Amino acid sequence: MTTQAPSTRTRRPLLLACLVLIVIGLVASGLAYAWRRPASHASEVGHDLSVYGPQASGVIGFNKVRQGTTYRFAFPVPRNKTDHPVKLTGASVQTVPAGTQVIGYPIYSLGEVGDYLLNYDDSDRVGVKDLQTVKDYAKSGVTIPPRSDSKYFVMVAVKVVGPVTQTLKGCTFEYMVGASTYRQSFPCEFQLGDEGRG
Repeated sequence: MTTQAPSTRTRRPLLLACLVLIVIGLVASGLAYAWRRPASHASEVGHDLSVYGPQASGVIGFNKVRQGTTYRFAFPVPRNKTDHPVKLTGASVQTVPAGTQVIGYPIYSLGEVGDYLLNYDDSDRVGVKDLQTVKDYAKSGVTIPPRSDSKYFVMVAVKVVGPVTQTLKGCTFEYMVGASTYRQSFPCEFQLGDEGRG
């Protein structure tokens, strides 16, 4: 018996079916990737801000600290040096030593606090505004107008959970210009106790 090769008419539907399956697979893979990927790309390094304050060129903090207590340190005051608005959306400390736990990065209004507090002890609020009851703008973000100093200041709230032998270092601001996100870092240093000077 002679076996005949499949005709061209028979091969074409098979080829088309294979192509359809390949296309469906590629589309499904693309949709799955789009679903898994982050909504926005990592922020770029920005150059829109400058800062001022003693913590930008020296060390601020507390000589004596108590374990279990939360302390707050102010970031340098940011200034928008451009001709477009800048919206602060977050902040972070670059180096967090052992013995400390960052609780958050609140943003306070200078007008509501009444002063620019360099540091703050949550357990000793005598004579100063109770920051635990003041509105925190970290969730909504704040806008710095063009060519202006910020009317808001960022703090890091850090709890002492053990011996601290190093300082907290490096202040990073996260912000938006239009729909683009940026980050910009500046020197800063915060001390917790006499042993935390290294």
